[in-house]
Amino acid sequence: MLVTDSVNRRVEVFDSNGGFQNKFGSFGTGDGQLDYPVGIAVAPTGSIYVGDHSANRVQRFNTSFAYETQWGNLPNGQLAFPWSIAIDLAGNPIVVDANNFNVQRFTPDGTFLGLIGSNGTGSGQFQVPEAVAVDSVGNVYVTDESRHNVQKFDKNGTYLLGWGSFGTGNGQFKDPVGIAIDGNDDVYVIDDLNPRVQVFDDQGHYLRQWGSAGPGPGQFVEPQGIAIDGAGNVYVTDRSTNRVEKFDSQGHFLLQWGSAGSADGQLNQPVGVAADGDGNVFVADERNNRIEEFDGSGHFEIAFGSYGNLAGQFFGPLGIAVDRAGNVFVADTDNARIEVFGPVHQVFLPIVMH
Repeated sequence: MLVTDSVNRRVEVFDSNGGFQNKFGSFGTGDGQLDYPVGIAVAPTGSIYVGDHSANRVQRFNTSFAYETQWGNLPNGQLAFPWSIAIDLAGNPIVVDANNFNVQRFTPDGTFLGLIGSNGTGSGQFQVPEAVAVDSVGNVYVTDESRHNVQKFDKNGTYLLGWGSFGTGNGQFKDPVGIAIDGNDDVYVIDDLNPRVQVFDDQGHYLRQWGSAGPGPGQFVEPQGIAIDGAGNVYVTDRSTNRVEKFDSQGHFLLQWGSAGSADGQLNQPVGVAADGDGNVFVADERNNRIEEFDGSGHFEIAFGSYGNLAGQFFGPLGIAVDRAGNVFVADTDNARIEVFGPVHQVFLPIVMH
């Protein structure tokens, strides 16, 4: 009898009385490794087929439990776990797909354009890519939560440079998550577990930081998303305290809004945040499965979305971006798709990128 031990990323083998005999597999995405195995079947020949859920593939092992082959992985243009989204200079959405270990580029109507990155620890590779931002000349910046760094690519996806390491010093990170870029191409990074915002120039040189641990004004418990409006104001979502905090570009606290709940203006684990050209702020309200729009002072304006997998519904939305025309792009994460809404945001546009 074979049992998939999903959490321990292995398959265990027992006899008919439940006696342990063997095991195979280890955590990872390489040949013969497993990343949350779920399904399993044995062919008449004795070959063992394991459904490796989080790696989006099936692997085959022989009767001696040795790896033989695999297939699956999502093809280019399909999404496994879209986490974050940004808009490039041409108006194309750029999507971080954490479970595919890459960044995917699309046209506004969902046509696949290309990939940035792959799984690994080398330059231009990712282990847990989290958030993405684009500067004034089209360079793409990606945070990697597992590698504790930021990597920079040109507009064609060619690796340029990277910075960061694990730690608490200036320029070090403990789980960098959200990222945003201001009008001077300075790079603002949410350093989740430290917890703070760090600011760098476009070459990765440390400039300044702000924030400390706590629920008070200007403090953070679980900072996640970050956005910068046209005036240089910085908005940060704090997931655990269900609020949005607003700062000036130097990190001086200005105001905050939000509380736990599902009423208009309340939040339940907010993650992604974006600002449009008119100074409106859009928040991905993950557990309420909706998007809320506020003005720059935190006054509630509208909400749209509900739980589900139909057009215009969400299941755990994490990322959000707004283009120059006011269209809103939402990473509907647990539905593994991007949804697009027109400037009148309750109107769903028939564009869904799977």
